[in-house]
Amino acid sequence: MIQFLALTVIGKYDPALPERLTGAIAESGCNIRESRITILGQEFSMLLLLSGNWNAVVKVEDALNRLGQEVDLSINMRRTELNKSQKNLMPYAIDVVCSDRIGVVNRITRFILDNGIQIRDLSTTTYEASHTGTEMFSLHLTIHVPVEISISSLRNDFLEFCDQLNLDAIIEPVK
Repeated sequence: MIQFLALTVIGKYDPALPERLTGAIAESGCNIRESRITILGQEFSMLLLLSGNWNAVVKVEDALNRLGQEVDLSINMRRTELNKSQKNLMPYAIDVVCSDRIGVVNRITRFILDNGIQIRDLSTTTYEASHTGTEMFSLHLTIHVPVEISISSLRNDFLEFCDQLNLDAIIEPVK
């Protein structure tokens, strides 16, 4: 029977870390089903969903614990199951840009929760505007909208909400 393992990895950035981690995973006999890597400040971070038989998952847990101690990584692991395919949900993408300020992510996630929508993926970044040097903020969301929700109404409500907060936003279907 296939087992699933969700894990997070964080540690001082080293360009060799992705290869070392993926090598330990492959040698254990596990498959990488989903993954994301990003650098946060001087820290390397990785999110993974692995699959394998029971023996492979036990091996990868041991191998990653040893690697984490060897190179000073913080690794959190949790056995999990695949998310059941949820029918009657439509995938949409939201992109928001604004001047950087506190609370934007919270206000947007509150709007989504209040409207009965599921967040599937969220990423943010800040950057300096090229012409003015203003600190800018960018957010990308993938959401799952129940089919009974009117997309036209949702789009209008969301864009009105964004206008009130002076956010530039778009919402469109994931293709």
